[in-house]
Amino acid sequence: MHVTINGLSFNCASLKDAQLMWISARVTSGWGASDVPNVFVYEGRRRIARISYNGRVWSPERWTVSSKLLLEAPSA
Repeated sequence: MHVTINGLSFNCASLKDAQLMWISARVTSGWGASDVPNVFVYEGRRRIARISYNGRVWSPERWTVSSKLLLEAPSA
C-alpha cells in the first residue's frame, strides 16, 4: 500500500497510516485548504481511497454528497 502526496509516493501499512502521513505533511508544509494537492491511497496500481484536507479518508472517486467515508479524521 502507498499514499501519493503532491506527486511523491510513500509506503504505508494501512489507511490510518496514510492518513497520519498526510496530516503530518500538511502541517509541516504550511499548505492551506486552497493549496492542497490530490492525496490518494493505492494498493498496487489500484486507487482505493483519497484523503481530504482535514484528514478524512474517502472512497476513491471524486467527492459527492453520497461519497463513502472510510475513516474519520482524528480529533485534535
